[in-house]
Parts: sequence; structure tokens; C-alpha cells
Amino acid sequence: MDEHHYKVERQLAEVMPKAARPQKAGASFDLRLYFRQDDTGYRWAEVAFLDTSDGHKIIDHMPLKGDDVVPWFFGQIAERGYELAVELKKDK
Repeated sequence: MDEHHYKVERQLAEVMPKAARPQKAGASFDLRLYFRQDDTGYRWAEVAFLDTSDGHKIIDHMPLKGDDVVPWFFGQIAERGYELAVELKKDK
């Protein structure tokens, strides 16, 4: 795993528990997605986790370099999200 992937995994481990909202059967997260392209054609994405209890304040945002990182990143969100769903669900 390269340094960028490690940093993103570390950020997700910190921010997702803060952004999680317990639900009856799991957890939910409010995300804001940004897709960008500069004048040279270079594309990147950015994901921001929102704290909806505080007026949609951005807790943290993570830039994603290049198209190939986006599917990997959302896989990481899903993996961590399912773990938190079990931990946080209200009907345990």
C-alpha cells in the first residue's frame, strides 16, 4: 500500500465515526462529492463528510488523485461503513 492510500485509510478511520449517525438498523453518513477537471484535462475527485447536527459543517474532506482511486475509496467507505453499522445500530 502506498503512502496516499495509507493516509486516506487513516483519515477515514478518524472521520467516519465522527460523521456517523446511528439508525435503527445501522448507520448513515452525509457526504458531499466533488468532481473536477483542470484545463489540461487532469481529473480528480474530492469527498467531504458532513456533520448534519451542526448545520452541514464539513468535518473533513479528502482529495482523490485520478480516476483509479475513486472506486477503491468508495470500497473503503463501504467496508468501514458496514463495520460502524453493526457497532452503532439502535436496535441491538
